[in-house]
Amino acid sequence: MDKKILKIIKISSAFALAILFLITSIYTYWNANGMKYFYEMSFLGNFITGIFLLVVCIIEICNKQVPQYLTLCFTVIMLLIFGVEIAVQDFYFMDGWGFIHFINPSIMFIFYLFISNQTRVKWYFAFTALAMPIVYVIFAFIFGMCTGDYIYYYLDYNNFGVGNTLLFILGIAVGLIAISIGLYYLNRLIHKRILKDI
Repeated sequence: MDKKILKIIKISSAFALAILFLITSIYTYWNANGMKYFYEMSFLGNFITGIFLLVVCIIEICNKQVPQYLTLCFTVIMLLIFGVEIAVQDFYFMDGWGFIHFINPSIMFIFYLFISNQTRVKWYFAFTALAMPIVYVIFAFIFGMCTGDYIYYYLDYNNFGVGNTLLFILGIAVGLIAISIGLYYLNRLIHKRILKDI
């Protein structure tokens, strides 16, 4: 496929996703509680990913490229939102919640696989996907110590138990590493074997 067409597809799809993620995250949280809980991972993940995709559009229009491993990082954040929602079985689809927990992460997954190209990215960059979740956990602990609200019950080691909280964090970390590496190689497979002749 012509490089100009690929560029147009990338810019237009990134822009469409950015608008979707920004609107659904703001709409959902504004309707629920007037943005009172804007610090939750569900909101921040969708909102910041939306901002990132807008940046991708601007940089691509300027004939530059965002480092592709960053797309993996934001995809992993979105899939973390999806995965935790499945794990805790706290399903609610009304008023935009279905978008920020299920639809948006699924679309970001598709964007990553087919629009982002990891063939020139070194394998160890997959570990950078842990950076944002680690920063968020640190933020949640500091926020919890200051306010008593650890945001999610499984991070509240006072009630959930230190061992259970550590086990949860360790399980999430191992899972994210496996998912990041798996996504990295799946993307390379798709772009080297399937999309190379398109």
